[in-house]
Amino acid sequence: MKVCLTLICLLFLTLQDGDAQRRFRGKEGEKITVGCKFYFSGIKMFFCKEICEGENILIETSEDTAQKGRYSTRFKALDTGTFVLNVSINELKRADAGRYRCGLDNPGVRFDDFDLIVTE
Repeated sequence: MKVCLTLICLLFLTLQDGDAQRRFRGKEGEKITVGCKFYFSGIKMFFCKEICEGENILIETSEDTAQKGRYSTRFKALDTGTFVLNVSINELKRADAGRYRCGLDNPGVRFDDFDLIVTE
């Protein structure tokens, strides 16, 4: 019985692991697009590197599409009743590696995070 409870606890802790991030790989010079999935629409969309403050905000818009330098976003509703915010980075550089956040404000910002690894 104790073994069964231990296994259930381990399974639960594994599913709750906060470090279980989505990871994507891209090559230097190429473009990468990542889809962030949400179950609601948003008034404002965000694409950030690390935290969404100051210069880390790459794009902040209320439009369905936006572009700023090498960064772009496209928001759309899917037939399944969900929404996706596609975020893209053109001409990847090694310095682009790190954690990114997609966010929707409806009211209160909800985020979908992912890690980007850039290879040669």
